[in-house]
Amino acid sequence: MIGLHSFVCFVISFLLAEALILQRNDAFNQLTCSGGSIYFSAHPADSLLYHNPDLFHDFYVFKCITTVLFTSGDRGNTDSHSLMLEGGLEDAYSFMAGTDVKDAWNQAHIQFNGKPVLVRFLKDMPQFQIMYLRLPSGSPDGKGYQANFGDSLRRLYEGDIKSLSATDGSSTYTLESLQALIASILKKKDARHIRVLDFKTPLPHEQGDGHDHADHITSARIVADAWKQENLAGTLQGYAANALRRVYPNLNITARNYRVKLETFFQYAAKDKYMCKDYDHCLEVQDSKEAFVDEEYKYVATYLQREHYVSSNNGTPI
Repeated sequence: MIGLHSFVCFVISFLLAEALILQRNDAFNQLTCSGGSIYFSAHPADSLLYHNPDLFHDFYVFKCITTVLFTSGDRGNTDSHSLMLEGGLEDAYSFMAGTDVKDAWNQAHIQFNGKPVLVRFLKDMPQFQIMYLRLPSGSPDGKGYQANFGDSLRRLYEGDIKSLSATDGSSTYTLESLQALIASILKKKDARHIRVLDFKTPLPHEQGDGHDHADHITSARIVADAWKQENLAGTLQGYAANALRRVYPNLNITARNYRVKLETFFQYAAKDKYMCKDYDHCLEVQDSKEAFVDEEYKYVATYLQREHYVSSNNGTPI
């Protein structure tokens, strides 16, 4: 009986191992879509505030869509806040894809240039993917938060620090290895449309007031630098972020694009404890005299009415 028990245990262990291998292979195969559009965001809310409704248009035609999220959006919080933000982003993407939010996402860890990257994708539509680098978010001027030892993308980009580690301890990057990672992702995804934030706006205090968050600018510059150095194909498109509040509204508030952008954003906002929860609330926040360090929270009502291109390149060197 002992021998039979051991044999049964061996068979079960073998079958479980085989199932795990098949599951991993299936997850990897599901992530092999290429072409379409790739979005690079500094914070979890960025693609919803600044890249939409272009993002929705890509969902609508079922393109291969990849969003690469540079930071955790933690803003110096060491609790579970950043995980809630990721959940909010996934709820928003599920809404645009027309799927049930509950248990809609699967995940895998994929190697790019020797670094493991957490990739989550919709189970029923795996061409919709989010890659999480989980780097610490910086303050608006890029100095970083005390909880993260003052580390930030800007300080890495400008050489003030030699490396930057993910908040979950998964990877540590030098500027060179981070650019190589981005280049590897760009090559693998081979997207026709590469959508970033504004890489040409001056950083805060670089040439006067840059009027944008340092994470927005720096993440976009890292992508633009990698794209240029590798002489990659595709159209690189920069989008206005905080600068949107200085341009006229260009979304028709009676049109579907605007309604979808609002509804999608508030799917996310439900899990961001600092964010306004509906449009009237966002207007109240915008009109209040309360000081907000981060414009991403104060001017949401303005951003929701706008989408604006600030720089574009149709496949020629910048």
